[in-house]
Amino acid sequence: MPVSVRLAIADALCYPQRILGAVLALLAASCLVVWVVSAYDKLVSEFEGTAREALGHYDLFVVPDSLDEKAVISDRLIEALRKDPRIADVHCSLRKAVTIGRSFGQGEGPRGGSPDDLRRSGRRQPVVRGGENQRSPGDSQPTRPLFLLPTVVGIDSPVAPYPVVAGQWLDVKKHPVVQAVISEQLAESFRWDVGQTIRLNSGGKDLSVQIVGIVQQPESVPTLEKEGPTGRPVGSTIGPFLGMPPGAIYVPLDVAQEFLGMPGAINLLGLKLTSATRLDQFLAEWTSRVSPFVDGGSYLLMGERQLEKAFTTARASRSIRSQAWTACGLAIMAAVFLIFATLNMGVDERSRQIGLCRVVGLTQAQVAGTILTQALLLAIAGWVGGLGAAGIVFQLGRGFGLNLTWSGTIGPYSLGLSAAVTFLGAGVAAVWPMLRASRVSPLEALQARHTQLLRDARPSTLGWLAFLGSLLIVIHPLVVYILPLDEVIRVSIATTVGAPLMVLGFVCWTPALVVIAEKAFSIPLGMVLGIPRQLCKMELTRNLPRSVGICMAVSVGLGVFTAMMVWGYSMLEPFKPTTWAPDLLAAFQLGHVPESELESISTIPGISKLLPVAVEQPRLAEDLTGASRGASVVRQDNVIIMGVNPDLAFGGKNPVFTVDFVEGSRDAAVQQLKSNRGCIVPDHFLKATGLRLGDTFSVCLPDQPEQTVEYRIAGVVSLPGWHWMTKFSGLRRRFGRSAALVFADENVVRKDFKLVGINFLWIDLEDDANLDLVCRKLQEVADRHLGPGQPVNFQGTWAFGARMFGRSLRVTLRDEIRQQINRRADTMIWGMAQLPFVTLLITLPGLMTVVNASVRTRQWEFGVMRAIGFPSTLIARQVLVEGFLIAAVASMISLLFGIAAGWCGIGLAQYTSFFGGMETPLIIPWQKLMLGIGATFLVCGVAAVPAALAVFRREPLQLLTAGRGEPFAL
Repeated sequence: MPVSVRLAIADALCYPQRILGAVLALLAASCLVVWVVSAYDKLVSEFEGTAREALGHYDLFVVPDSLDEKAVISDRLIEALRKDPRIADVHCSLRKAVTIGRSFGQGEGPRGGSPDDLRRSGRRQPVVRGGENQRSPGDSQPTRPLFLLPTVVGIDSPVAPYPVVAGQWLDVKKHPVVQAVISEQLAESFRWDVGQTIRLNSGGKDLSVQIVGIVQQPESVPTLEKEGPTGRPVGSTIGPFLGMPPGAIYVPLDVAQEFLGMPGAINLLGLKLTSATRLDQFLAEWTSRVSPFVDGGSYLLMGERQLEKAFTTARASRSIRSQAWTACGLAIMAAVFLIFATLNMGVDERSRQIGLCRVVGLTQAQVAGTILTQALLLAIAGWVGGLGAAGIVFQLGRGFGLNLTWSGTIGPYSLGLSAAVTFLGAGVAAVWPMLRASRVSPLEALQARHTQLLRDARPSTLGWLAFLGSLLIVIHPLVVYILPLDEVIRVSIATTVGAPLMVLGFVCWTPALVVIAEKAFSIPLGMVLGIPRQLCKMELTRNLPRSVGICMAVSVGLGVFTAMMVWGYSMLEPFKPTTWAPDLLAAFQLGHVPESELESISTIPGISKLLPVAVEQPRLAEDLTGASRGASVVRQDNVIIMGVNPDLAFGGKNPVFTVDFVEGSRDAAVQQLKSNRGCIVPDHFLKATGLRLGDTFSVCLPDQPEQTVEYRIAGVVSLPGWHWMTKFSGLRRRFGRSAALVFADENVVRKDFKLVGINFLWIDLEDDANLDLVCRKLQEVADRHLGPGQPVNFQGTWAFGARMFGRSLRVTLRDEIRQQINRRADTMIWGMAQLPFVTLLITLPGLMTVVNASVRTRQWEFGVMRAIGFPSTLIARQVLVEGFLIAAVASMISLLFGIAAGWCGIGLAQYTSFFGGMETPLIIPWQKLMLGIGATFLVCGVAAVPAALAVFRREPLQLLTAGRGEPFAL
């Protein structure tokens, strides 16, 4: 056995507590990685089966390689495929999302009400009779918590693409009532069954179909996704499915083409190959032929492998993958600092031993090899133990039926990334201790070691390190906010250069922060715990390298937690509606309300302000926002135009819209709205488009897209929260997202878009208003004027985010929107913060080791203090002070790093995040951060307790004897 290995093992046996603490910390880090990455392993393992199930009866799907929902497959391609003798069947389909004519949601009946409502209304509950595919009520699964997009799929196939689990497949014969077959997911979500008649709506046209069968198909199918140069998705809506949609409503092809207003259109082909055809050869030949095809179009052939790849590159998979990389990054950083602290302590404590080994012939390489061997032994023990711990956790979770977050399957990704974390962390952490150990000379080893340690804290050295750190830190905000760079270059430099340099800069600042924090907090902490100030001055700086390493390890979790809190709640702020938004927005989705009803509505008790608004959602005539290069919440290809009475909305001393004008004046804007086709836009719209006050832009008429109308920008206002006010209220009439909410003159908007009657009311309420009474009175008005359904995006039909009163009235409340946003944000942000908190807990064993080592090196000092009369309780409290000082330093580092990183993340999100582009203020949620700081003090306090108890229990003679060479045991 090599000398280095024997020395490493001997050192581990001499100081088992130190090694055990490091191993436990590495074990926890490895377990964290396995825990998180296993979810991705589980997902990957499911892709193959899901991809095969998604194909169903077919071997291949053919879809247009376009995000345009109107993209179709040419007749020339269909004819060419049908002539290929290797293809047994070519079945054509037409897919398009539709609405169900009424609001729906989880746990509700097919018309938006509960099953009890259906029984009260006299609707007969369908019963499935006869046939081998009969399903009994007891066989049905509970309603799925999914929001499926009902999609009409016209199909000419005589056989079902998926197994029929109830009823039968479509009959090719003509029937008086249109037959439909639905997916099992849709049936369970809407509580539909065989024999039921449902009404579909698309583009103002209604179609009643009778369900004759239910098919079992996969719950998820990948969609076509394209990204811009900075990673933002291209396109304003979800891309088309690369197969049959999960919310499919199958009807005969000719019926779908007529109903959807797309005669002869085909946008999906299902190919069934002959048994003698080799799929790989067929794909190799046809892939090059269809991309592009001779007609100029481009198409995708989706087989099992292609669907698997689409699954793995989908945003949901990337999200889980990013969680895995985040866990790896946090675990590596924690492991590096913990192993560094452990190995560095070993070099300090064994300096004389190393010197004596050099005297008897040990080379510098052998000394360094001893340190590297220790690091590798720590890594092996931590990795194997982490795998075992994760496996035990998974088995216990399955055995007790626990739904553990992130739990999945231990597979190649889990094994590989956990190994990378532990061994890479060990290798990086061992570099500096190896250099220090190899440079120890025999003469230096004879010196008192504490004199060298104190020289590590020289002010000049710390000052230069802090200055270097400041230079490194400032590079990141310069790249993000100041330097005039192209978006792609800015993002690339910021992520690959700026962010790492900022982390390195704070590492350089840490020694100075340790000294500063010790001077600032040691005396107050000593006063709280009743310790004389003279005993609290050198708790951390007596061994600065060790203190820096452990403080950085603790700061990893808390720093990332702080950055997440600052970034998350800052990004949330522009989406929270303020007082400019109405207390209540009423939408009439069936028919419209005549102007003659306004007087009676204004007399409803509780209404203080009433403003009818005319709303349309046209496309922009030009790609002003750059949505084609990468979409975001402000980079879309359409706007919501709201026609209002300019005088009532913005004029006078008490306008309905209490908005802040960023550019232009209120009075000038009102005049231009009335006389110059003026409009008022939100501030982010100018930033996204590059337009200025006084510029014009054009929009297309929804029913005549070749015709455009023009508006001139007369004012720029701040409209925080308009996205959520429009999402569920029905204001998004034609598209799922929009670039801006634009205000114009009501008469101009009605004339441009041929809007008749009133479909939206902007209402402010009295402080003591009876909300239920107001809504019931509005419902009475709505029920008197029922008519054809108004265009509305599917989000405006969901049963949450707004309230339905009767069949037509939909009410959106500003206060409810704020509450929903805050609840959702807390759930999402705190969900992300779980990893940093777990990382903080990982450092607990390492903290115990460091505090124990600090106490071990001061046993003689403590023994002398006890001998001259200091009580054991005071010495124990002194040990606790050291733990709390570590927490104070870590909190200071984490706050500075988290705020800086969060602020730069806000700026970077303007170019990379889908939710970037808004005017985002810096929000520091101090109450949330105090929880993280409190957790840090708790962990550090707990880590100091064992060492404090050990000192408290030992007699002065034991401490003096141990200080002369006897190992210190807890």
